[in-house]
Formats: sequence, structure tokens, C-alpha cells
Amino acid sequence: MKTTAILFLAYLALCVQCSVPENKSTKKEISTQPIKVGVFDGHGGAQTCIWETVAAIRLDPEMEVCTITTADIANNVLDYTCIQLNGQQAIDIEHDNRGHGLAKFTLCEEGKKIFPELADRDTSFVIYYEGPVFINNPADTIQSNTLAIMESDVHEEGNAPANMTNGKPFFVANNYGKGRVFSSIAHPEGTPGMMWMIPRMVRWTLNKPFIPYQSSAVRPDLFNHESLMATDDLKQEEKAFQILLSGESEQKVAALDWLEAHHSWDAKRWVQGLLYDASPAVRIRAARYIADTHYLPFLPNLQAAYRTETDKATQEELKTQLEKLTALLP
Repeated sequence: MKTTAILFLAYLALCVQCSVPENKSTKKEISTQPIKVGVFDGHGGAQTCIWETVAAIRLDPEMEVCTITTADIANNVLDYTCIQLNGQQAIDIEHDNRGHGLAKFTLCEEGKKIFPELADRDTSFVIYYEGPVFINNPADTIQSNTLAIMESDVHEEGNAPANMTNGKPFFVANNYGKGRVFSSIAHPEGTPGMMWMIPRMVRWTLNKPFIPYQSSAVRPDLFNHESLMATDDLKQEEKAFQILLSGESEQKVAALDWLEAHHSWDAKRWVQGLLYDASPAVRIRAARYIADTHYLPFLPNLQAAYRTETDKATQEELKTQLEKLTALLP
């Protein structure tokens, strides 16, 4: 059966409506006909982004998600496939590894219609991890609309030039054939309180009615300032990882505090195992890290840690964090 809509690549999210007629179903019919969503899982796709995108789509009760490989695409699981879909041109690609962190953006008027939850905010924040700098491609016939503007100047790594990312498109949308395309240079799927933006993008591409998501999942108020990793921060991050590997209990807790406060991208790979650390304090802090960051990909791990915890006081703390995480889901 054809998948009806989403192809995610590294850095650039492409939500594509396949060749299906415009939905005219009633609300009751919609609920019995799930929106089928595919997430690209293959060369060029970062594994953590795949986990996070799958988890973000599950915030929508009417969506069914699966991963799609290059072999699936070759076997025609999609009605059409192409990455030249949005009329944009990537520039300064030699400095794509320019840096990362919590970046700021502003919505244009059209963007506010898609994300009314953010319409009253002058500035919002989403995780940015390297990636392309877009400008309109004058040689392309596709007409795209910029829905949001990148306001952060990211150039801490890779000898990237300053004043390259700020003022450039952050979200871009356009029609393509019988479908629609939504492109993002950032990672709402990896941002606590903003993951819901991903299923909203899918709904826009398919002309589906917008629905509200759980109030615990829609939390743009979690962040109120930019936080980009500086060179010294990257050194401190590496030290924190070494502490997680071999430090004392108090040191590990302090390292997790620092990593969460600095929105570490790579810490995700470390926290999962700390749910089973010898120290109850570390196990509790790891559980809180996962809940605080809304990291639904590790929900099964947190459930397992809770079930197997032998210390009753620690188990109660794990239960609290588990309930916070599951509250994000419909």
C-alpha cells in the first residue's frame, strides 16, 4: 500500500503529498482511515533524527508511521520521489558543519496560520544542527513561500563565515505537482515542546485539518533564549561524556545537569544506558533527563528501568518521570 506522506532526509525535512485525491471525509471517517507516514531510513539520514521523527509523528492520534528504505523506494512504495522539490538553492555548502544548538526563528504571516500556537510569539526556538543555508533559486520554476526566518548566526565550527545563516529561510513551503512540500533546515522533532510541529507539517502537506496536541507536548515556553554551542562548550561537552563513562555518582549527575542545560545533541547516545547505572541518584537523573527532553524514543527503556528497579524509593521517582513522558502521547 502506498505511503501517503513524509520523506525525511538529513538536515532537510520534505513532507510530500502523494497522488491521492483531496480528502472530503467526515471526522468519523478520518479517525478510521489513518494518515500513513513514512520516514526515510537510509544513507544520508541521521539515526537519531529518524528515531525522533518517528516519535514526533506518534503525537498525532490519526497517524501511522513506518520507516522507508532506499530499497522500498526502488520498489515503488511512494508515488514519486525526488529531492529537488522546493525551489531553493543551498549555499556555502562547504561549511555545512558550521555548528549547532538552540536557534531562534520568527514566523512569517503564512507560517502563523500553520502554527497558530506560536503566532503571538515574537521569537521561537528550535534545535539546529549544522545543515544547509537556503536562498531562492532563480533558475528553478518552483515558486516557494518562506514561512519562517532564521535569526541565529551559527558559525562556531568548521571555519564557517559569520552572518551566513541569519536572515535566511527557516521553513519553506510550496506546491509540487498534485502535492505539497514543507522543508525545514532545523529539527523540531528533537526539540522539547516543539515536536508537535512535525505532524502539523504533515497535515499541511496533505490538506488535512489541523488538530490540537497534548498541552504537555506543546510547550514553546520552555525556551526563551538562544543557546549555541561555542568552542569551549564543545570541549566541556567531551569532558562530560568522559565523566558519564567513568566518573563518580555526583560527577555524573553534575555532568547530566550541564548537558541538559546546554542542549547537547550527542548526549542522547549516553543517557539511555545510565538508566541502569549502579547509583540510584544517576538512574533517577537519567530518567529526569529523558522526561525533561521529551525523548520518546527512550520510552521503552524507561518503562523497562521502572519495571526492573528493585529500590522502592528510586522506582517511585522513575514512575514520576515515566508519567511525565507518557503524558505527551495522545
